[in-house]
Amino acid sequence: MNKKNIPLLNSFLCAIKGVIKCFLNERNFRIHLCVCFYVIWLGSFYSLSNIEKAALAIVIGLVIVAEVINTAIENLVDFVSPEKNIQAGLVKDISASAVLISAVIAVVVGFFMFWDIETLKEVFRKTTDQLSDILLLAGSVLIWLVIIFYKKKDSEGIEKNEN
Repeated sequence: MNKKNIPLLNSFLCAIKGVIKCFLNERNFRIHLCVCFYVIWLGSFYSLSNIEKAALAIVIGLVIVAEVINTAIENLVDFVSPEKNIQAGLVKDISASAVLISAVIAVVVGFFMFWDIETLKEVFRKTTDQLSDILLLAGSVLIWLVIIFYKKKDSEGIEKNEN
């Protein structure tokens, strides 16, 4: 079947399959999702304008997209050059640098948006005011740690090394 004749729904299903594979196989992808979760949570304490919300969405998207593209490039390089190769390693390093650069940009944007000592004190006060809030926050951190450090097992039940 010609690739152009694939139904639109199947195209979306393939893309979703790719996201799921990244989630299951890439620790750094899960780390970025965790940070995204807490950035959105922190943003809920601020009165962000629509422009600021859009900027956050853009930089979050930039980091996630860079990670997905990096993963695709690393998988392609491993497929084409399974043996250790200096050039293949260089391609993978450059690909990973795109993620680093996008993450640094996101941190800078986050710094400008969230660096307000009074609001940060208020966030701390609100999240440590009641035991239920502390338990909720601690529970979310625990869940994210389990998600981040999840190790996929192969068909024989052996943990696979990531990255």
